[in-house]
Amino acid sequence: MGAKKSWREKLHDSKGLPKVEPITEKMSKRWGKGRSPSRRRSAWTH
Repeated sequence: MGAKKSWREKLHDSKGLPKVEPITEKMSKRWGKGRSPSRRRSAWTH
């Protein structure tokens, strides 16, 4: 077993995340259509 990674080492090892993929019809049936990024608003911008 190796040494424990520091938070900086974990930060630099992104493993390809986050993944952004188009939502398929099968996914939208289960999870909904989702939101477009332009509709996302912060609670502080009202």
